[in-house]
Amino acid sequence: MKKELPLVPSSDDVGFEARKVLRNCVSGVIGTVDRDEGYAYTSFGSIGITWQGEPIFLWSDLSDHTQNAKQDPRVSLLCEQASHRSNPQAGARVTLVGTVRPCDDDVLKAQYFAKHPSAQMYAGFDDFNFYAFTLEKAHSVGGFGKAVWVERDHFLCAPDSADLFAKEQDQLLAGYEALASRLAGAAEAELSRIDPDGLDLRLKGRNLRLDFSKEVASLDEARAEIELLLSKV
Repeated sequence: MKKELPLVPSSDDVGFEARKVLRNCVSGVIGTVDRDEGYAYTSFGSIGITWQGEPIFLWSDLSDHTQNAKQDPRVSLLCEQASHRSNPQAGARVTLVGTVRPCDDDVLKAQYFAKHPSAQMYAGFDDFNFYAFTLEKAHSVGGFGKAVWVERDHFLCAPDSADLFAKEQDQLLAGYEALASRLAGAAEAELSRIDPDGLDLRLKGRNLRLDFSKEVASLDEARAEIELLLSKV
């Protein structure tokens, strides 16, 4: 019997909160179906994230999770902000459930490289390929007693917002690049992306995520959120 998802009220921004967990991660635990014996197989891997909030993978053909997904494209991804806590059970985590497919889309590749610029060194190897993830649903856990299944349309950013930030990205980055050091509290910081949920910065080769207080739908709203972040540093 198919599990019915609890209804997520439109006034409850659980999708935004769940996306924040995903967007703060550069890697996660990947679950696939073992191609030989059918058991659950998990592995660790890096992730990129689309403007709307779906993962992008760069996988080697030699990896077991790749070979499994070629036989059965059903994949899950666990991202978490809990393992560093004294009580991990109280931390936020989200599990995405969906399917993967090979892709050769330069737009998706660029979004992966925004999180992992060093991956460009081996992305062109014959045995490495990009895979796009199509979300079906997500299980969001915000701590004790805060678990809910979130349907695709509730989890993802609004398509119009995602398209706007993709189109206007160069303008936004040019306008705020000079403020990256203030936002990160370090002179070496570089602003790498602004999406409807927040900012990605690079600092000494590592990613730093700054979340907005809400999903934004316009450039003016994004500027207001950035000013709010600046007021806190």
